[in-house]
Amino acid sequence: MSLRNIFTRHGILARFFITYLALFLLLFSGNIYISNKMIRSVNSHTAELCSRELEKSSVLFLQQVQELRDISYTLAEDPAFLSVAKLSGQLAPADYINLMKLNEELDRYYVFNDYTQGINIWFGNSGVARMGLSFVTPEHPSYEEKYRYNDQSYAAFFDAFYQSGRLEQLQLVNAVNANDQEEKLLYCVNLDILSGNHYKACAFFEIDDRIVQELFTFFREDQDGGILLLNNAGQSLFRTSEDLSFAESTELPAVQYLDNYLQLNYDAGLFRCKVLVAETYMNQGVRQLRYQLFGLMGILLLLGLAFSFYFSYRYSDPLQKTINSLKVNTASPDKANSSLDTIYQSVQTLLRSEEQIQKALEQERELRNTEFFLGLLSSGMPVSEEYITNQCASLDITLDASYYTAVYLNMELTSTGEEPTLAEKQGLLAWTIVSHTLTQTVPHLLFLYNNHQDNRIALITGLQSCSCTELETSLRQISMILWQKYQIRIVCSIGAPVERLGLIYEAFDAAKFALERKSAGGETVQTVHKNHWETKPWGYTMAVESSLVRCVTAGDTETMLGIVERIFSDIADDSPASLNQMIYSFRGTILRILSEVIGQDVSMIAATSRHITSCQNMQELQIVIQKILSSICVLVQNEEKEKQNEFCKSILQWIRENYQDCNLSLTSTADHFHINEKYLSHFFKETSGSTFSAAVEKVRMDEVIRYMKETDLPVSEICPRCGYSSSNSFYKAFKRVFGTSPNAYRKEIHT
Repeated sequence: MSLRNIFTRHGILARFFITYLALFLLLFSGNIYISNKMIRSVNSHTAELCSRELEKSSVLFLQQVQELRDISYTLAEDPAFLSVAKLSGQLAPADYINLMKLNEELDRYYVFNDYTQGINIWFGNSGVARMGLSFVTPEHPSYEEKYRYNDQSYAAFFDAFYQSGRLEQLQLVNAVNANDQEEKLLYCVNLDILSGNHYKACAFFEIDDRIVQELFTFFREDQDGGILLLNNAGQSLFRTSEDLSFAESTELPAVQYLDNYLQLNYDAGLFRCKVLVAETYMNQGVRQLRYQLFGLMGILLLLGLAFSFYFSYRYSDPLQKTINSLKVNTASPDKANSSLDTIYQSVQTLLRSEEQIQKALEQERELRNTEFFLGLLSSGMPVSEEYITNQCASLDITLDASYYTAVYLNMELTSTGEEPTLAEKQGLLAWTIVSHTLTQTVPHLLFLYNNHQDNRIALITGLQSCSCTELETSLRQISMILWQKYQIRIVCSIGAPVERLGLIYEAFDAAKFALERKSAGGETVQTVHKNHWETKPWGYTMAVESSLVRCVTAGDTETMLGIVERIFSDIADDSPASLNQMIYSFRGTILRILSEVIGQDVSMIAATSRHITSCQNMQELQIVIQKILSSICVLVQNEEKEKQNEFCKSILQWIRENYQDCNLSLTSTADHFHINEKYLSHFFKETSGSTFSAAVEKVRMDEVIRYMKETDLPVSEICPRCGYSSSNSFYKAFKRVFGTSPNAYRKEIHT
């Protein structure tokens, strides 16, 4: 298929699709180019920034190690340090111990206070060197003599680590000297000093050996100190100062683990630095890219619109296409005559298309005329047989069927094309019904328009007999045609036949209930037209309950009594179990109805429940149920009448306020109240006893008489003030109402 055929056959949607496809490809290519350029720019700056961060981190860390070393030498002379070291030696066995056990022992011998005494340094379970600081309290007997210098040195130590931002964890532990609990109160602080998590790009891989040597040198100078080394399995090994020589070897698991940990932190920090820099440049680049793409999109959109309109004008109109070909072939008389014949045929085609459009509009108007009537049939409103007969006669519908049934359909589009609207789907279904002789196999078939925003629609049909075989065959034909032509699949179910058209909503409920419970992937036409009043020892189906609730809430007493009669006639026995089941079933149904009708009226609900549960047999229960439901129907009818009267008053008030408008009509009033025009006409006549036009004319004539009695205005001025656009229409209306002319009437009332 050529590009020209694509534009000609598929219309403006295909043109826009191809245009936006080209737009997408251009935007995608531009995005790739700009992104690659931006990434190269980011990579060129990352190495320089990371090297600066590494240099800063190395300098800061070496300064802190030197500060720690100076303070440690000062604290080595503190006897309090020796007490903590000895305590650690007492708690630790000669071989491996669990770190949690050591913490439990420390918690047992230590309590809170403001200061601690002693210092201990070890490698933690994550390979991080940790140091415990010890202070004595000011109340200690020897504080003034030996520990006065601790305040300054300890404060300098804490400030150095806290202000530099490298302080990761400060853990407080209860501590007290086990040998002297009353006098020496201790306070221990665990402090990370080698945490790589707080360095943007740690340079530990260059100085880790020196760090370890500094720490071990400190302990070699302390003859009574101790060190606790944790290996990578989470176990600990205690050694006194006499065994410090083993830590010189880098083959120790803890030292190896520390080395790996520091190297790992360096890699992670370098990666975080790269990401931070990359994100900064990406944000700037994305903003620039966004502005560029928006500008490019606007330009391409204008080009696409111009391109689409050009092809739409150039190739979509067959008459214009023929004229263009005539301009080319004017040099040859034969070709010119041939082109003129083609122009004539094109004009005829356009005229036929216009006729088809008008015909389709007429069919749409006829469909809207049936919409209100069919909506009443399916809504469950109390509609008399006389009204149905009159409406069917006005719509040329033959009521010669013995039974009626409803078909509930679900339409599903399975093609890969554009999803049609609900109105388009319903139009396809209606066109298929009209075009393919369904009305020849079934006496009449009515198309029911559904106002709900889903794919569900319904058909109402009449049958000469209770058999639905012909209807089922016709629906299968429709299903096949819709699938072959439009790639639309329908799944439908046929309701239980009824003898009166006024009860058609019972069949509709049965079909709807059956289709909703139907499993996916089954038959396209669900034959559920068997008797929907199933015989059971007690109870009734959900579909029957739905029909009963619908009748009562609509105030249809006659249909409600018929449903109750059929429920009790199908009961197989009168046993106590059956009676109790019916009582519980009807009580639940009636409570559901009351909640919809009267809301939360607790007194009425409680009284109704007591009446039902007090019944002794089925006959008594049936009488009570019929009385309760009849009273609810009367209540609904009275409320409906009140609503109708209020609505009728609103219409009359609208007429009184707008009678001067010569364009006041049934159509404008229906538009104002957002209701169907035919429904408004029927409702107003049933409620007020007169037609809408008669009511408007009465209000206007009352105003005309008032003007004639109270003023001397001529008739030509009274006409426009009372809503008449011309004197001719006014004279006709006046003579029709009063039997005389306006001038004669004025003379008569003034004599």
